[in-house]
Amino acid sequence: MILSICQVLLYFSNFYDSRIQRLSIARLITLALTLFAGTLAIYFLLFSFFHNSAPDLDKLFFTISIALLGIFISRVLIDILILKLNLQKKVLIVGATQESEKLYKLLKSPENKRKYKIIGVIDNNMDSYDKGSKINRVIGTMSDLYDIATKSKVDHIIITPLKRGEKNFDPDILLKLKFRGMNLIELPDFYELLTGKILVENLRPSWLIFSEGFNISWRTRAMKKISSNLLSLMLCIFMFPILIIIAIAIKLDSPGPVFYRQDRVGKNSKIFTLYKFRTMFIDAEKDNHPQWASDYDPRITRIGRILRKFRLDEIPQIINIFQGNMNFIGPRPERPYFVEKLKVQIPYYNLRLTIEPGITGWAAVKYGYGATIEDSIQKLQYDLYYIKNMSFTFDMVILFMTMRVALFGEGAR
Repeated sequence: MILSICQVLLYFSNFYDSRIQRLSIARLITLALTLFAGTLAIYFLLFSFFHNSAPDLDKLFFTISIALLGIFISRVLIDILILKLNLQKKVLIVGATQESEKLYKLLKSPENKRKYKIIGVIDNNMDSYDKGSKINRVIGTMSDLYDIATKSKVDHIIITPLKRGEKNFDPDILLKLKFRGMNLIELPDFYELLTGKILVENLRPSWLIFSEGFNISWRTRAMKKISSNLLSLMLCIFMFPILIIIAIAIKLDSPGPVFYRQDRVGKNSKIFTLYKFRTMFIDAEKDNHPQWASDYDPRITRIGRILRKFRLDEIPQIINIFQGNMNFIGPRPERPYFVEKLKVQIPYYNLRLTIEPGITGWAAVKYGYGATIEDSIQKLQYDLYYIKNMSFTFDMVILFMTMRVALFGEGAR
């Protein structure tokens, strides 16, 4: 039980976020704060259930200190060993394209370089890459692939789909490498595994059709609908006093209604009315021209900024769930004006309209708010990953991550 409490606290304090450097001062501060909070939580929990046998606070603090310091030191040593002993998975990329360059840069990022080591890029055109590119030079052609892969003892060979149609592309070589135990994987699949999102640039329709996933059963849909209604009912009951306080604060902070109603696009492009707590001054869009919220948007009220930071403005959408227009978890619903604009500019954008939108979702916890076309592309990639892998277990993971986002106000705008 103590170990579980510590792990939960470490998760909520981002201790398991690989993007934060292990040896930084931020890591030590995180550990100290988690230690303090964990000690108090465990002590009061034990005291509540075992009044006469609760341990002394100083002994408990010492025990938890040793445990958490052990966790911290062991993780540091593991990171050092991975780098020093060259234990990263070796990756060879076949095909010099913009997508493979994006993958190369991604593998060089701090959160991935501990896991993967890039051997290089294979392409028949040795001058494929721009000289000013940050990507590594092409180290050989397809005729060199077998020798390079075997001598370097490659673990993963990443295939760029656009290169499969070239006449010099030799499937026999890849087959021989596969039987030598090397993992051959197409770039979109590896990108999905690495990032938790689907790369939409130059994505082939055949990949969407024949890849695993995207086959949502009626049982999954039924379980999702039932769990969404139960979660909404529980949220409404337990947060009712807080909702009253929020409503009063909104009225005192600025003139206007408590709730904000706005047309949004739901499943199969159905338009519905979405409910939120009002976070902006009335007549925020006087010219009736929709616009995304920006950082430090002057249209947002003082209370509205707090509500947005902790996602409390989204709670009234439980009304939409009871109406059948939304689920608790799914792609965030967008306004009709932006949907029509984004459908033209972003490939496969319509696919996010194949399921009910949600109060929270995979894109919401991984990327947060978006205010540009590029933001919308990134969010679509997360939404497609969610639709492909949708399950009750995945929903519970997103719900747990949403709790952390709400508690710490991550990604607010």
